[in-house]
Amino acid sequence: MPDRRSEASEPEQSAPATPDAAGIAKALAELEDMARERGAAIGVAKAKPETVRQLAEWAGKLDAKGIVLVPVSAAVRSQRQS
Repeated sequence: MPDRRSEASEPEQSAPATPDAAGIAKALAELEDMARERGAAIGVAKAKPETVRQLAEWAGKLDAKGIVLVPVSAAVRSQRQS
């Protein structure tokens, strides 16, 4: 479930604590939606094997979706300037 905190330095989306393919995919889709709506979004995840695998696959498809993966510092700057 998205974290709707207003503080830009807080993550806006977290991967599920117990990662499964469907939960991770849902969290990533929600993160994409937030990025489109706001211009930037911040997500966090634990470095578990399934999560890392899905993140790598997801990151490879972002260009085709018109989304750019940036360092969190750039996303925070973007949100603070909005």
